[in-house]
Amino acid sequence: LSKFAEGLSKQLTALATQVHKLTVSISTEQEYLTSGLASLLAKAFHANLTTFAFVVNPQSEQMARNSISNAFTTWSSVSTSLKVLSGTIGTALKSVGADDLQQKLNVSMQAALTSCEGLAASLGEVQGLLPKENASEPQQSAVLMQQEVGRISGIAAMGSSMIFVPDASLAQASASPRELCTQLNSTLKAAGEVANSFANSFADVFDELSDYMVKLSQDKLSVAQALQVQESFQLVAKAAKDIGDEVRNTSASLFGALGAGVAAAGEAAGVEKGAAAGLRGGLLSLLLPALGATAAIFHHLL
Repeated sequence: LSKFAEGLSKQLTALATQVHKLTVSISTEQEYLTSGLASLLAKAFHANLTTFAFVVNPQSEQMARNSISNAFTTWSSVSTSLKVLSGTIGTALKSVGADDLQQKLNVSMQAALTSCEGLAASLGEVQGLLPKENASEPQQSAVLMQQEVGRISGIAAMGSSMIFVPDASLAQASASPRELCTQLNSTLKAAGEVANSFANSFADVFDELSDYMVKLSQDKLSVAQALQVQESFQLVAKAAKDIGDEVRNTSASLFGALGAGVAAAGEAAGVEKGAAAGLRGGLLSLLLPALGATAAIFHHLL
């Protein structure tokens, strides 16, 4: 049992590294996410951003594109890691005859996986709604992202109703600033809900797994050995909770920065302030409890 816990710890450490790398990236690029997205949308709206306190330049626009693409890649990679992790847990539970628990945890792990892929799908939709770098030649990364989003949408149809399946109509048609702001805000709000769902489902998996393994060790092992197993799985459960919290907090920063860019571009284009900033009320109220923890994470990075 201790070796099982050790193996899980190694996989969780690798997963935490993936998520933490994105946290560092978002913390340093948050300003560019907002100003770059605002600039890209303002150009599409033929609006002027001079009244906003943004440092807008082509570099910030490209950095915004790159940040969205990097976040998409991270969530896609995390999804792959979750599948491997799920297989490890399933094999171990089968070996000890815990079929009922295996089925129960499969449901929770699938919910976490679906949520993670939903985050990637949301970012793919945002990327697809942005003006292309070259109007006559779609950006390669956007094409790849949309292909992956198409795959994810099939999973979304079978999973959480919160996941936004991309609607390419706005990207292909000449959408008004109001329509585009509404679509982007809805996508970002849904993505925030998905981030919360992931954090809860992922933590639940390891809480239940830890409880079961501790009870099993108490029934089968000596007191000293059972204590060792308990300590090992408590660390595993804590690591999983920390990962879920960081996903929630990093998502709050990412989607908050993007939402601010949408609001600024919408206001510059004459969309009513309330409509342009529609994300702020819904998403920020949803993720406000996470923002304090986000600050703590960034402080730790320093």
